Amino acid sequence: MKAKYLLLVLGIFCCMSIKAIEEDIPLYRTSDSKGNWDKDKRSITLIPTATIDGNTIRIYSDVTISGLQTSIKDSMGNIVYSYNDMTSSRCHTFEVYSLYEGEYTLELKIGEDSFYGSFIFD
Repeated sequence: MKAKYLLLVLGIFCCMSIKAIEEDIPLYRTSDSKGNWDKDKRSITLIPTATIDGNTIRIYSDVTISGLQTSIKDSMGNIVYSYNDMTSSRCHTFEVYSLYEGEYTLELKIGEDSFYGSFIFD
C-alpha cells in the first residue's frame, strides 16, 4: 500500500515541469528621431521580450533577429557591459558576471529600432 502511494507521488513529480525563474524586463521603444522613449501602445507588436535569470539575460522575439546590439548601463548612465550578436535567431542569450547589486538599464538596437528596459540585479 505504501509503495502505491510512493509511486503515485513520484509519478506526480515526474509529470510536473520544472521551470527556471526568469524575471521579465519590460521593454520600451523610441517613437521619434529625437530619441524620446515611450511605451508602445499597439496591441500587436514585434517588440522583443527580455528576461533575466541570475546572470543570464535572454532576448526573445516572434521573428528572427540578426544584428542585435545590446548594452547595459548602470544608474549613472555608464556602459558596464556591451554585446553584439550578428547571428540570426529568435532567442539571443548572454551571461553577465561583472554586475554588482543595483539598478541597471538594458538597451537594445535592432536595425533602426531601439528599445530599453530597467531591471534590478541582486
